[in-house]
Amino acid sequence: MKDLVVAASTGLLFAHEALREQRLDPANWERQLRTFKRNGFTAVDLSELWLPMADLTVADVQRLGTAIAAAGLETAGVSIVDIDLARPARVAESRDKVLRGLEVAKELGASFLSLGFHALPMRGPVSDRWIDAGDGEHERIGHELGTLANDAAARGIELTLEMFERGILDRSANMLAIIAATSSGVVGANPDLGNLLRAPWALNEEWSETVERLAPHLNYWHVKNGIRMQLPDGSAVYQPTDIGRGTIDYRSALTVAVRNGFRGPLVIEHYGGDAIAQAAEGRVYLERMIADVCVLEQIDIKVQK
Repeated sequence: MKDLVVAASTGLLFAHEALREQRLDPANWERQLRTFKRNGFTAVDLSELWLPMADLTVADVQRLGTAIAAAGLETAGVSIVDIDLARPARVAESRDKVLRGLEVAKELGASFLSLGFHALPMRGPVSDRWIDAGDGEHERIGHELGTLANDAAARGIELTLEMFERGILDRSANMLAIIAATSSGVVGANPDLGNLLRAPWALNEEWSETVERLAPHLNYWHVKNGIRMQLPDGSAVYQPTDIGRGTIDYRSALTVAVRNGFRGPLVIEHYGGDAIAQAAEGRVYLERMIADVCVLEQIDIKVQK
């Protein structure tokens, strides 16, 4: 699936306490996924926040595929995290996880595997902001990704790198350097602008700069929004909002992206309040924005619904 489709992240199910408690039981998967269908979605991103995607057994992957089809959904992509290709001690483990993720994505008919270099959210202290380690880190990561990109291409899958506020993918310059170091045409950017917006320190760049710089490389997009408020001491606080009302102007962002050739899935993530209801409203908003942008840009795109 490489169309402008608005998909739901299964991470939204994790945000719902009752569903979170049941998520590991295959008997519940179809029922949970039908929640998205009832709310107007036709596609999902399979998030590791919901299930440990790269650790599922072959039998579980088959069960999951059956559940997705029975729910009337398609798989837009698979998202995994905790990929560390910079530290030698973790490269082999991370490489194996990506390869398992590729097999899962292929089995489920996904065209994208999204890689996050950050760990799953845990209770307790959060990690410090990333400190520049120099160009050598970009080259090491890019070299490993380039090899994995060959495995992805052989399966008809593109890799996409998720931006995150605590880590090397916290700015466009690092993303561009890593993508260049892969020497591959199947590694792109997942500009999760909401992640960057919630950083409690001064931003490396404004969201509009991030989109402009990465626009030719966007291939998958985790979408959420919030209001960022700067405090007198230079720090900031972040409050999730619905997609159309936050600091990020997605009409402008989509215009830049589509003008530069972006045709990939937009995956709604929202982790405040009723996440599923917010996502359903966000779907309607984004589909309207895509239609408007395509008319203004005189681009003939059939929006998947």
